[in-house]
Amino acid sequence: FHVENFDKFPRMYSDHAIQAALMHGDLKNYRLSLQLFGAFFLAPMRLLVGLSFFTIGIVFIGIPLTILNGRFRQLSRKYTTFIFHYLTQLGFWGIGISEVKTVYADGVRPDRPLNVISNHVGIVDVLYMLHRGSFSFVCKKALESTFCVGHFIRLLNCITVDRHSMKNRKEAYWSIVDRMKSIEEGRESVSLAVYPEGTTSRGNIVLPFKHGAFGALVPLQPLLVVLDYRYVNIAFDAFPCKWWMFHTFCSPVTVPLIVYWLPTIHPPSREDCAIKGEHECVREYAIQANRMMREAMIKLNPNVDLSHMETRDVVASPAWRKKLLARLYGPVIQRYYNITDEELLKPEEVIFQ
Repeated sequence: FHVENFDKFPRMYSDHAIQAALMHGDLKNYRLSLQLFGAFFLAPMRLLVGLSFFTIGIVFIGIPLTILNGRFRQLSRKYTTFIFHYLTQLGFWGIGISEVKTVYADGVRPDRPLNVISNHVGIVDVLYMLHRGSFSFVCKKALESTFCVGHFIRLLNCITVDRHSMKNRKEAYWSIVDRMKSIEEGRESVSLAVYPEGTTSRGNIVLPFKHGAFGALVPLQPLLVVLDYRYVNIAFDAFPCKWWMFHTFCSPVTVPLIVYWLPTIHPPSREDCAIKGEHECVREYAIQANRMMREAMIKLNPNVDLSHMETRDVVASPAWRKKLLARLYGPVIQRYYNITDEELLKPEEVIFQ
């Protein structure tokens, strides 16, 4: 599983293939004997917990929300928040998280709705925020049509983004701006969580930030989600879901989850915006937030990938990442992502940020 030889790659791909390959879960400590132990003694219990999670979610949330069909929204939100607080505990146990620890920076008090930005570590951060209380998210539009999840998205008043539609991306951008300003002005009762990286990561790197989370130019509360693993990283964001489930359920060890509420970051002043222009201030704000998150990652994550953090950021589309992973792992991944041989060999433009 752990790829060490990248000589097969064309010269133009070498550095970037390594960077894309490192997006998968860290398997350098993988041991078949330990994994078999987990498969026999731990996987059955985790599978049972996982089935209980989905069953309870469908019975106590999915079916009631389907019946209500959007009625009694405020009451439904309070009920769902209450159920999620306990249901997410099952979710943590199911994926092998043994402990959830929250660390607050001095002066941080999450006693009111906040505009939150966070690194996106698979489903771990979503479970944490649902466990903490009522959150609204920015998520993929494709999830709206998913069973149960679609009801949650509408109930939580999430903002959905269609990456393939320029018109929708613009609409989503202004929706985020309006929502953030409403929260800052005290006109919203629910926090908004935005993932400025725009995609998931394996949790020990920070990707470049997109500007959508910073357009409102309001104070933001950054969260750093850290998986303190010693065996296998359960993020597995680049692998197919069934691979992720197999390795997670069969892992012989549990993983502590630590979430750091970092100091609040503040946007450029109105005077700076008047001089530099709003677009430039948004760009600088995104860079400032990214720098802060990178410094926190290096300081607080024991599994931080320093070699990745010290290289220039490569802006790679999800399609390109899939193509590079198919080159690394061969026909299995190529078939899973439906990539033809012609597409696999087609060169792509390398973009640095």
